[in-house]
Amino acid sequence: MRAPAAGARISALGSRSGMPDGQASHGGNWRAVLAAVGAASAIGLLAAPTLREAEAGIVAGLGNWKESERDWLSAAQYYDRAAQSQPDDPEYRVHTGRMFMERARIEFSPTARREYLRLAILAFDQARRKSPLDGRYVRLLAQTQHLSAQLASAEDRQRHLDAAERLYREAVAITPRSPSLWEEWGVFAAARGEHDQALSRLNTSISLDDHVATAFAQRAAVETQLGADAQADVDRRRARELGALSPR
Repeated sequence: MRAPAAGARISALGSRSGMPDGQASHGGNWRAVLAAVGAASAIGLLAAPTLREAEAGIVAGLGNWKESERDWLSAAQYYDRAAQSQPDDPEYRVHTGRMFMERARIEFSPTARREYLRLAILAFDQARRKSPLDGRYVRLLAQTQHLSAQLASAEDRQRHLDAAERLYREAVAITPRSPSLWEEWGVFAAARGEHDQALSRLNTSISLDDHVATAFAQRAAVETQLGADAQADVDRRRARELGALSPR
């Protein structure tokens, strides 16, 4: 049996989270917006592939609107609908996953929070399967696993941390010259208490781009943990100098 569409799961989660029905589901809106496109298709003005592309673009635009309003669940529902219209385009799955991540960050119910993160991982994994050589999707999976670890119970935390480590390694193998990825991986190691690994990764990040304030600030924090206070002071000064110039 085919799994229910994400839109149905979102509506159910919205109800369990105590959200008003109007926020949990906006299924009727996109039907109204697409009426003109459907009419054009019916009289032969649009071929089926063109119709699907047009539908995806319109619905994704609604998702972007809801995202700007921080209505994460409605945005996820629209993006999911766009992904169904254009199943070969991984970006719509990525947008869906991002919305689930944002909703998980503000969710009070542990059960719903775990489900949102599970759906985010599912969406990012679908994107990765469509484009396995795109390191962005692997990186998003790693970020979601790290967030899942932060919010997980003690017995599940290590599983998520191990998955995040594996995915960061995979992302670095795909895009080894991304300074922001190396920095992020270093911060991840620091959060796990692996300060030597963190320092090595942050060194790599700075060697790839030595004009990013956050990398120096993160390295200073790790150096402080390692007792290298003099070097930490140097890096903190450098971070302050670059603060207004950092591209990230």
